[in-house]
Amino acid sequence: MKIIKFGGSVLRGVEGLSKMASIVKDCSSETLIVISAFSNSTQKLVNASLSASQGKLQEAQEILEILIDSFYLILDDVIVNAAKRKNISSMIELGKKEVENYLLGLSITNELTDRTLDAVMSFGEFFSLHIVSHYLREQGISLESIDARQFVITNEEYGNAKPIRSETKEKLYSVLLPAFKRNPIVITQGFVGRSLKGETTTLGKESSNTTATLLASLLYAEEVIIYTNVEGIRTADPKRIPTTKVIPTLTYSQASLLAFEGLKILHSTTIEQLSGTTIPVTICSLYKTDGEKTVVHSNVNSSENSLNNNQPLESNPTQIVVIEHLNVVKLSFMGTDLGNEQILQGLQVLHSEQHGTNETIYCLESNSAEQKYSNFQQSEKLTGVSIVSTNGFDAVSLRKIVRLLSQYELHIFTVQPKVVLAIFNNTTNEDVLQSIHDFVI
Repeated sequence: MKIIKFGGSVLRGVEGLSKMASIVKDCSSETLIVISAFSNSTQKLVNASLSASQGKLQEAQEILEILIDSFYLILDDVIVNAAKRKNISSMIELGKKEVENYLLGLSITNELTDRTLDAVMSFGEFFSLHIVSHYLREQGISLESIDARQFVITNEEYGNAKPIRSETKEKLYSVLLPAFKRNPIVITQGFVGRSLKGETTTLGKESSNTTATLLASLLYAEEVIIYTNVEGIRTADPKRIPTTKVIPTLTYSQASLLAFEGLKILHSTTIEQLSGTTIPVTICSLYKTDGEKTVVHSNVNSSENSLNNNQPLESNPTQIVVIEHLNVVKLSFMGTDLGNEQILQGLQVLHSEQHGTNETIYCLESNSAEQKYSNFQQSEKLTGVSIVSTNGFDAVSLRKIVRLLSQYELHIFTVQPKVVLAIFNNTTNEDVLQSIHDFVI
């Protein structure tokens, strides 16, 4: 069995769905397809929820209406059969009604809990699962469609739920594996699960890849293939820097480091699910299936990984990644607040500074934590960059990087053996990021 995951950025319009169908048609053995919500769907649902909880019900309804209209545009483009379009439209309207009920409730209570936000966000994957499965069937592909909430069982940490592997494995064997006896191709959605109490949960931001690797490890899959809109893991965001290079091979531990430091294409828990396995994960472009790619292994042969810490910076081109942080939030805490551990829950802290009895925290902005840091008057949105070496920097390289970053307006910056973090007072632009990337790569 293999697991194929399609990201939301490629599931939009005729071209992406058509290429997806071509790949699925070529599957000759048992294949589990995991899909994300259509691009920007989850964020729109978050925005609608926030507006409703602030008493702006009409604004929330307008956001939802725009989202639903985008689904109908997709239907008009990709579903030819009028009867099928009508059936899918009925499903969309039912989902829309459920979301509207949540928004109405939020406008009354003026309180958006992580539990309610999970319930609303899950509809992004709900809509995409139904639209994509109907599209593939219209393309002549026979498949089974199963809601992931039937077998992905998690704890009750809403917004960042952890899978309960034993319970999930039991459900996989009772729900998912029988489906493969009926059809060799099964499709489900990532990101979502359900608690032991039966309530909808989500696994955290960008966690559809985590769903794929979780299922791969529990089903003893041969491989995981993740299709995105870029050719493998690059040395920087190719949307910002056109001169990026592919990193052809990474170990689990190297990939985990990049994920922890904020690499968008990987969630911090994605590789964790593969612990104790040797399942390779291939990351490639849906639009250039024969192009460059990255393969993440449990280990890398030393001949494939000849880079070492003693080499100069110039000869370490594919093991250094420049990660831009456009969503850094600076929070200032009074000494009395620091005793409350709930303050930091859900925040990914990049850096902290002590100022007497007070503390300043620099963290990454996230949907689940948005209300938390918006409650602080002493908060500021900044931007930053992490320069990450998966093998570690040598002393000469570190000195060169520090000198380069010193040329720019720094708010703070820290140096670690594998990571150099800089946070700027102003928003960085492509020129600054390009300069940093070209220097270290």
